[in-house]
Amino acid sequence: MMNILFLSAHKYMPELTGGMEINTHDMAKLLINKGHNVSIFAGFRGEGFLGIKAKINKIVTKRNWIRSSYGGYTVYRSFDVTANISQIIDFEQPNVVILQGGASYYTLLNKLAEDHNELPVISYFHTPDPLPISDAQKLPNHLKYIVNSNYTKRLHSDKPIELVLPPIFFKEKYKVERNNKRFATFINPSRHKGLDIALSIAKSHPSIKFKFVVNNRLKITALTQSELLSNNIEIVGPFEDMREIYSQTRVLLAPSQWVETWGRIASEAHFSGIPVLSSCQGGLPEAVGPGGISLPYNAKLEDWQSAFNTLWEDKDGMYSKAALMYSQRDEMDPSWNINALLQLTSLFND
Repeated sequence: MMNILFLSAHKYMPELTGGMEINTHDMAKLLINKGHNVSIFAGFRGEGFLGIKAKINKIVTKRNWIRSSYGGYTVYRSFDVTANISQIIDFEQPNVVILQGGASYYTLLNKLAEDHNELPVISYFHTPDPLPISDAQKLPNHLKYIVNSNYTKRLHSDKPIELVLPPIFFKEKYKVERNNKRFATFINPSRHKGLDIALSIAKSHPSIKFKFVVNNRLKITALTQSELLSNNIEIVGPFEDMREIYSQTRVLLAPSQWVETWGRIASEAHFSGIPVLSSCQGGLPEAVGPGGISLPYNAKLEDWQSAFNTLWEDKDGMYSKAALMYSQRDEMDPSWNINALLQLTSLFND
């Protein structure tokens, strides 16, 4: 049994729910199921109940961090993660720290190197930041690097990457029988996600119904007031259970205009054999694979429309079958994922 501490200056659920946070939560649950102790140390915004608790805690205990339970494990939060690392390490006595790259990465790495040099550290990169390591950078004695995609690995060519560890997906949370494949679906409609492209595709296919799924009710008002919406677009959401929308989806749109190091919605859709039309930004083509079509982010609108036609028609279900098969590769199995991580941690003892 090991004590494993996930460390990041990013906020954590419920304050922030993004791909990295969801993946950390799922990894924590899997590790706990295997008998390990897991804790999280994350940044803090300090709003709502947690903010009130932090203020009271600071007055009563003089500590600049709070401890609470989330999802069956302990979560520590602080406005200044770096300044409080040592206290949390003293409390948890971890056998390994998983440092998740992005915000304040160098500062956190320096602190671990200076004060906990013999503590095994795994740097897990999810973000599109190259984060080059200079000769002057202090590093822990026992440091290994892992990434969430081959795209992210290419960003870190200056480091010895030990493992490509894609996000964890529990297919039962997404897999559905699609007996009512009536819609093309676009999730999180925003400019950086490719809203203009999705609007263009919808406008050029007036006989096809499109669902734009928002994760914020305020976006519904903004989008419904837009004169750019054609009559075949319905704004829906948010959904706690995405199976409700996937059960009706024939093609998923992901024409992202910003760099994604993976593409969670592509992997989610594939479990139900839903093909994906995506851009080639970042790790999206890796997530989509043969289960869809990926185009340059700045492809001509007629190319987007043509690719959409191909997926919508999908004669003989070629793309749908490829999407389903691609979802069955080893890397999409949570057991493979967590066993690969545990095998890497065992190398610290060699």
